[in-house]
Amino acid sequence: MKIRKHKQTKPAPRAKGTSWPVVCRWVAMGTFVVYTAVGAKIATAAYVADIQIGASVQTPGQASYRFDIPEGSLDAVIVAFEKITALRVSISNEGIRSLASPGVTGMYTADEALRKLLSNTGTVHRLGEANSVMISLRSVAATVEVSGQVSALEVTSPKYSEQLRDTPQSVSVVPRQIIEQQATTTLRDAVRNVAGISIAAGEGGAQGDSLTIRGFTARNDLYIDGMRDFGSYYRDPFNTQEVDVLQGPSSVTFGRGSTGGVVNQATKSPRMNRFVAGDIDFGTDQTRRGTVDLSLPLNKLGRGAAFRLNAM
Repeated sequence: MKIRKHKQTKPAPRAKGTSWPVVCRWVAMGTFVVYTAVGAKIATAAYVADIQIGASVQTPGQASYRFDIPEGSLDAVIVAFEKITALRVSISNEGIRSLASPGVTGMYTADEALRKLLSNTGTVHRLGEANSVMISLRSVAATVEVSGQVSALEVTSPKYSEQLRDTPQSVSVVPRQIIEQQATTTLRDAVRNVAGISIAAGEGGAQGDSLTIRGFTARNDLYIDGMRDFGSYYRDPFNTQEVDVLQGPSSVTFGRGSTGGVVNQATKSPRMNRFVAGDIDFGTDQTRRGTVDLSLPLNKLGRGAAFRLNAM
């Protein structure tokens, strides 16, 4: 039996600095470190972007919520809105809380829901910082322009020649239109339209029209076309165009009188148009009353001439 001996050969010696396994290890580790660093930067950037996108979605004005708030007072509606959105609602005026709100139902953002909750309430809302909302009254920026013809009333008494707005006296005028619409048949009924006048009912044995102006008796302060109307009788306005009531001291223009004021009856004057009018009244207390009003222009006598007759 032969035994062969194998000569074990040693590997050739490697030059210094050519240790490939060591170099490969360092290269692999460097690649891993670079990849990890780059990956960390990419992951960090992606995480930051995700946070920014999530933050923009979750802003109070853009986040969507499911609302089921029935109609009711704004005070109760706001409480339900705060529970759903976690927003803090402030009100500029406490009187707003009692306004009626139509409510809101469905998926809406906080801004859209508030628009529906505050519709037709005359209020507006403003989303602020730190999850806060301010509700205030809507400011009116529109202007209303009113145009038309306003007749400048004048006192028929010749003692006052200026318009009412330029007369330093408290004057109330009862025109003929009111007298006809109310079917007034006595002076007492006509002056009931004026505040500050009370009607006496024969106190002290007085007969006829007994008026009290601002607490002072006006029995001697009744006038017809600026002339004192004496007599204790009941006056019928069939020949009266309007009634002027001047309240306050008037002795400068009407002479001696009471402190309360005066009542002036302006009689009807001729018109330049032709017309005939009449009125008949009947009553269960044997009332029989008839009036006639005739106006006739007299062109033959000259321009501006007219005739008018009133009878009862």
